[in-house]
Amino acid sequence: MSRIETVSGSARERWALVIVLCLVHLVSSIDRHVLTLVLEPVGKDLRLADTQLGFVQGTAYVALYAIAILPFGILLDRINRKLILLLCLILWSVGTAVCALAQSFEALVAGRMLIGLGQASVVPAAMSMIAGAFADRPFGRPVAAFTASATLGRGIALFGGGGLLIWLAGSETFQALDELEPWRRLLLLSLIANAIVLVAVVAFGLSDLPRMERVRELAISQVLLANWPRYVTYLGCAVATVMSIQVIAAWTPTVFVRTFAIAPAESGLLVGGLVLALGAVGNLSGGVALDSFSRNGKRAATPIVMIIALSGAMIMALMLCLADHIVIAAFAFGGATLCLGAATPLAIEAIQRLTPAKFRARVTAGFVLVVTLLSLGIGPVWVGWLSENAYPGPHSLNHAMLTVLTIAGMLGLTSAVTASLLGDVAERRPA
Repeated sequence: MSRIETVSGSARERWALVIVLCLVHLVSSIDRHVLTLVLEPVGKDLRLADTQLGFVQGTAYVALYAIAILPFGILLDRINRKLILLLCLILWSVGTAVCALAQSFEALVAGRMLIGLGQASVVPAAMSMIAGAFADRPFGRPVAAFTASATLGRGIALFGGGGLLIWLAGSETFQALDELEPWRRLLLLSLIANAIVLVAVVAFGLSDLPRMERVRELAISQVLLANWPRYVTYLGCAVATVMSIQVIAAWTPTVFVRTFAIAPAESGLLVGGLVLALGAVGNLSGGVALDSFSRNGKRAATPIVMIIALSGAMIMALMLCLADHIVIAAFAFGGATLCLGAATPLAIEAIQRLTPAKFRARVTAGFVLVVTLLSLGIGPVWVGWLSENAYPGPHSLNHAMLTVLTIAGMLGLTSAVTASLLGDVAERRPA
């Protein structure tokens, strides 16, 4: 089908755009994951059960996220994306502050809902901007860099948060916050990064490159119907990958605390350090492998890389959940982080190549919505419920994690194999 793609900006401008978007994604990930580090003290202070903690982590976050993401997608295809991102950054920062000051389960849920609402615009806006900026070349690497920033944010939340938690427990530096528990001070201090990024975006700008235009107009329904088998298979891959990441991110620090009797701060340093060391490496490896296979004309490049990554992740997840020594568990967690990191950019990059530019924000929003509902909205709370109701004994959380991760892994592998039979997405290039 004939098309005209208009791209503005030099290579430096394009990568500058990617860097700014990565910073926004970084702080959004920190705010989303820092609560994971302090689940134990939060649960004790507010007297919350595992199911409630799982609800706060996943379902509460996804509630307004799910409602807002499609309207955001429509707005992002039509109006200035920089303004929307700035307003949403402010909104989810307010949500983080609400969580820090929450005195009840209901207040904590409200704060997480605000965070989810604010962060609903980030991925649709960024992916449509990156795809437009790199429309005349493979963009596995910029997409991988964007996803790597979220992985780095998760690692910073856990590793940096763990270090801060240890320091805050014995520090009197912030006298105005002395009346607050260390976990509350940690959440408030995380907002410093948000303020820095907000100032940077305003000061240095966030170029909203022109959207590509098509010669022949298509309805969004025609696009979806023409490619629905591929959309469904990549959706299955993405759900499996993100659910596995969220389950491991949400519960591994607590598993380490309960299984190996280490402090929450020590668990955060260990888990966060591994995420920092290996998560972004995995993201970038997946993007580089995808671009390399695509340039060499490898058939079904995306599904092949996905099958390799998810197979490795399943093996590592089995080791993580059954390990009886913290060294083995840490090794397995690192391996799972690396493999799942490699899988993360693959499906979302394929969706951009499947979708015409004028619909990318909306289609990406819908795609992310379904992935988020099924992975983040179900995964963590499902583990919490299984831990309380299906598996007795001191290792109930380990067995619950293993059950959910196995189901997610099988879904991902089945979807990836199906995608390989359909053939990879044809690379989109200017006519």
